[in-house]
Amino acid sequence: MTDVTITVPRDIVQALRLPPDAIAVELQRELAVALYHRGILSSGKAAALAGMNRWEW
Repeated sequence: MTDVTITVPRDIVQALRLPPDAIAVELQRELAVALYHRGILSSGKAAALAGMNRWEW
């Protein structure tokens, strides 16, 4: 498996209306939702990316 690191510019991170300790988790969940919505990821894989089980998803 290959891990991918995405760089988010500091000004974007600072503009997010999220607690600092929640930013990474929320961005990963948003990515999962977006990829699922576009049909790029299946429901199961999107749930895994979001750090959720299928029931939570």
